[in-house]
Amino acid sequence: MLGAVFEVGARVDRYEIVAPLRSGGMADLYLARHEGPGGFERVVALKVIHPRFAKRRDFLDMFLDEARLAARIDHPNVVHIENLGEHQGTYFMVMEYLHGASLGEVLAALGPIRRKLTPAAAVSMIVDLAAGLHAAHELRGDDGKRLGVVHRDISPQNALLTTHGEVKLIDFGIAKARGRLHVTQEQRVKGKVAYMPPEQVMGETLDRRTDIYALGVVLWELLTQRRLFAATNEMELIPLVRAGARYAPSQVTEGISPELDAVVMSALALAPEDRPPTARDFRQRLRDACPEAARVDPPDRAGLLLSLLGGTLAERATDLGTGAMATAFDTIELSTEPLRCLEVLTYSAGSLAPRSSQAPTVAATPAALDAAPHVPESPVGSTRRGLGARLIVMTLLFGALFVMGLLFFFGRAHTPAEAALPTAADVAAPAPSPPAPLKLPPMVATSPPKPDAGPPAHDASQDAPEDTGLSRPARHRRRRPTPFETFDDF
Repeated sequence: MLGAVFEVGARVDRYEIVAPLRSGGMADLYLARHEGPGGFERVVALKVIHPRFAKRRDFLDMFLDEARLAARIDHPNVVHIENLGEHQGTYFMVMEYLHGASLGEVLAALGPIRRKLTPAAAVSMIVDLAAGLHAAHELRGDDGKRLGVVHRDISPQNALLTTHGEVKLIDFGIAKARGRLHVTQEQRVKGKVAYMPPEQVMGETLDRRTDIYALGVVLWELLTQRRLFAATNEMELIPLVRAGARYAPSQVTEGISPELDAVVMSALALAPEDRPPTARDFRQRLRDACPEAARVDPPDRAGLLLSLLGGTLAERATDLGTGAMATAFDTIELSTEPLRCLEVLTYSAGSLAPRSSQAPTVAATPAALDAAPHVPESPVGSTRRGLGARLIVMTLLFGALFVMGLLFFFGRAHTPAEAALPTAADVAAPAPSPPAPLKLPPMVATSPPKPDAGPPAHDASQDAPEDTGLSRPARHRRRRPTPFETFDDF
């Protein structure tokens, strides 16, 4: 519930509350206007700790830690913290306002229209997030030593795509760092289990490679439009996370190069020492594996966002009642370009993704796209489809033989034989005598089996049919990841 002190129209220090944005687990978020002399005006976001937590030392320390830590990070791919204030005994944080949507919302919008991000589009977003994450990991204190920052909550919900096409990392509320006021209790796990590496699930020591693993999970899901680990609750997720990723992106979707596959799976390694050592190294590996990602510019991603969520963002801006959310899109013409960006930066979920070496860019003309070479089919997909076709043919063949056998058997058992034409001998012959009645042997009473008698004799008629290889026990079946249809749970 929103605090009574922070109401629409109220003035808090130098800020006027314009509208409530959303309420989270520990804090409320408001849109505010910062006014100054000479007509100066700036729209910001105020993050206010819940009144019910304002008196609890542990929650207050976490809130203050987030403000102190995030304010030190000065990077275009990390949300900027401008100020920390206190009003009538309640602390609030002043942040830049980001008009846009989370990557989780982007994936949710792609689900119903059955489209996926191209490898170039997905990698371009993760490359930017990795740059911001590296800046956080390299943060140093007043003594010049690294603070050992670990975000611990990297997920699609905590990565925002703005209407300017920028990708920004948000929410350092549970970040780990040297010198924090709040210290997490031992064996207490914080974060989203589906994006945790095994060491975080087990409550072991964490470092920057923990965040690299989580960023690898986000990239895997952006590439495949599926959940890497899917379960009905967190307890079921834990053994899946500890077992690790079973499938590379190319085993789930087409068009992923072996080089990109290898980089993604290196970030998802179970052992921290097998992952890229830094977010910068992970970023460089991605750029080498998918060089086309460098040609995806912020205006391209802005057009993609508008094509997917333009109506929703316009409604939000109208509800907030301020003109400050007007968006500049460089050379993009909003009447046509968003759909063009959607066409180039995504592909149909039922078709082949463009290979990274042949991925078109937004700058390409329609004529150039029409003349583009046909993308060759992935060997993995071709092999899979070939095996599937042979399996279908074998199934149909065995089914046809089985049906023909049944028809032949029942036809012989229940269909009268065709009558032959009578001969002269048949006419003159006397009628045959009726058959003698069938004599059954006398029934002999049998005593019940003794208690220590062995098992009954094996009845071969009850045997299970021979396994033809067309079906396998459930434990041998290959488990496929659960597809994202709508990402509604984001």
